Amino acid sequence: MVTGNVTISASPTSGKPGDVITFTGRALIDGAPIPGLHIGIYLDAAPAPPVFLTSGENDANGYYNIQWTSNLLGNLPIYALAAAYQGFKSPTITVIIREETEPGWEYDSTYRGIEIQVWMPAGTPFTAYFDGSWHTAALRSTLQNEIDDFLEPEIEGRIHIVYYWIEGMAGWENLEAYTTPANVGDDIHLGVGWLNDGSSAAVGHVIAQIKSPAGSPYLPDAVANQDRSAEPGSGSVVQFASVTLNEGGVWEFYAQLTFAGTVVDTKQFTFGVQGAPVGTPTTITISAPSKAAVDEKFFVSGILYETESGIPIPSQPINHSYNGRSLGSSTTGVDGDYMKEVSIPEAGTWTIKSEFPGTEALQTSRALVDAVVGEISIETPLLIAGSIVTGLALVTYGLM
Repeated sequence: MVTGNVTISASPTSGKPGDVITFTGRALIDGAPIPGLHIGIYLDAAPAPPVFLTSGENDANGYYNIQWTSNLLGNLPIYALAAAYQGFKSPTITVIIREETEPGWEYDSTYRGIEIQVWMPAGTPFTAYFDGSWHTAALRSTLQNEIDDFLEPEIEGRIHIVYYWIEGMAGWENLEAYTTPANVGDDIHLGVGWLNDGSSAAVGHVIAQIKSPAGSPYLPDAVANQDRSAEPGSGSVVQFASVTLNEGGVWEFYAQLTFAGTVVDTKQFTFGVQGAPVGTPTTITISAPSKAAVDEKFFVSGILYETESGIPIPSQPINHSYNGRSLGSSTTGVDGDYMKEVSIPEAGTWTIKSEFPGTEALQTSRALVDAVVGEISIETPLLIAGSIVTGLALVTYGLM
């Protein structure tokens, strides 16, 4: 079988209509030069047929030097072909042909209300008119810094998230993501996260307020990260002292962010608090592996029973989830026990929850356990027993 190798390069690689472009390269057949090969230069016009541009022959050592006067515009994909050996084709190179333009200033961008121009076709320097004169710099960023020095610093910021934590939770969660995140009697801890979107460093001060369904306002004191300085693009999370949620119903949350006494953002929304539980208190236990591989199937199991008497509760639905994402449900058996085969499709440390939604006669209960999911096999499980009324107790047991 005959093998061939054709190379191509162009000089210059860009120009304007009428410029002469020189294509050079070498054609070898079975590793040896064959003089007098007809070399064609083509424009790859796919999906249309290729367009012939020019041609020539290689010398005794296989080298060719072929010139073409450019008469096309655009980013042109061009290749060489040893015509006597169809299929012996070079890689494709790009030659850029553009209409010649007169050098001059062109609009580049607008920064903080000031128009910036750039010298074309060179692409540098940049110029802008402010402070009564034209200012020029080699880099756009340098000119932007000069504009910042001339103008008052931009004051922009925002409250981007409100965290909450209640004893028994595995970690802080987004308060807005849960319609009824708490129960009467819970002590809720709040954290307000803010970002500096301005052009200079800023000190953020946050006030937070929650208002009960009866209209009573609570303004917790900041306990961490108040009045922190943050550079543009960064921020902080201000933590507040806990507030006891003493009423069921819809509560209001309000927060205000100020920079140097200027209000830059506010956030307001509502969240629900479950009323005082009625009916018989219940307890649910949960056991699950502490570690598992991604998509590895494992069992979540436990028992639902009356807290005071210890009597198992049969035929009740149990909902399973990890970090708020559903894992399905199961039903308790005659001995109050449940078991659900699950798998988690993503790596991470997840909080698995089994929750009994309750009935008119039975109080809600839930249990949580952490599991690390990654490229590892199942290991010793953790057993967490408890309820939303009695709290959580952690017990570790081994597999036989």
